[in-house]
Amino acid sequence: MSDPKDTKRIAVVGAGIAGAACAASLQQAGVQVTLFDKSRGVGGRMSTRRAAWAGEGGNECTVEFDHGAQAITARQPRFRALLARAEAAGAVAHWQHRVHAEWPAAAVREAWVATPGMPALVRHLARDVPLRLAQAVQRLHRTAEGWQLVLAGGELAGPFDQVMLALPPAQAAVLLAGH
Repeated sequence: MSDPKDTKRIAVVGAGIAGAACAASLQQAGVQVTLFDKSRGVGGRMSTRRAAWAGEGGNECTVEFDHGAQAITARQPRFRALLARAEAAGAVAHWQHRVHAEWPAAAVREAWVATPGMPALVRHLARDVPLRLAQAVQRLHRTAEGWQLVLAGGELAGPFDQVMLALPPAQAAVLLAGH
């Protein structure tokens, strides 16, 4: 049995598909991982947006649409296997797309969609990972004990042995400035 002090503690910042997949893989490898995101939910660019407006007669009309990625393709065997497991769990389904007759058939690839919306695949990946949502990481601070995450409002999270950033480059650059 390993000593708990020997267990790596890793913070993953960014709960999109890359961050969730990384966090889940680390956890499966026995790492103590915590997944942080500034948003209220997971998904990153794999998000579903909702809009509402007053229609005729004052009736509320609503619409939902997948905002970032609308479908997922997979060429690599490991990712295809991940999608097969997610499909068995009901988190994704084969996309039953229709193609306009003028489109070349070669342009259509096998694809999947997350159900009921694109964040469902990310939720599936992160289902067992400790999540800290609505927790914007403002700065990274290195101490003798490890990395501290300075959250909005000044709260500290950590220490962590390592920090993995799964963020757009501009956001990562802000956190990495000075390191």
